[in-house]
Amino acid sequence: MRQMIKDYEAANWDACQSHYAADAKIYHNRVNSNPKTIQETVEEHKIFYLK
Repeated sequence: MRQMIKDYEAANWDACQSHYAADAKIYHNRVNSNPKTIQETVEEHKIFYLK
């Protein structure tokens, strides 16, 4: 868990994805809504970090 947070904070997206199963569903700030795949979540965060 600690390494996952470090990878996220460092914007190390490839390493971040490695902490999830390929078919994981992510509910990042989306409680009771449509989940995203880890790939979709990473793409959204890449855009956020580029700003």
